[in-house]
Amino acid sequence: MTAGATEAEGAEIPAVAASAASVECREACLVVLEADRQAVSAADLRADSVALAADLQADSAADLREDSAADLREDLSVSAVGHQVEVTVTVAVDSRP
Repeated sequence: MTAGATEAEGAEIPAVAASAASVECREACLVVLEADRQAVSAADLRADSVALAADLQADSAADLREDSAADLREDLSVSAVGHQVEVTVTVAVDSRP
């Protein structure tokens, strides 16, 4: 072997090591990015689930109030048939600023 060949081989070793380190670094970055993506997806999913549950509860409560009001109106109208109904309404006013 000549001195030039030995020098060339010596230069290849750091280049191969640098390339291997670059590949390892890239793989580690991909693992971190994937973990981050999954964490963000899980957080988004939780937030969406909480928002959906809140919407569902609000809709259910609104539907229940509407149904209760409709049932009450129906019951009152059935009770009022053939009867004179007197209704007294009391309104409280809060005078505090």
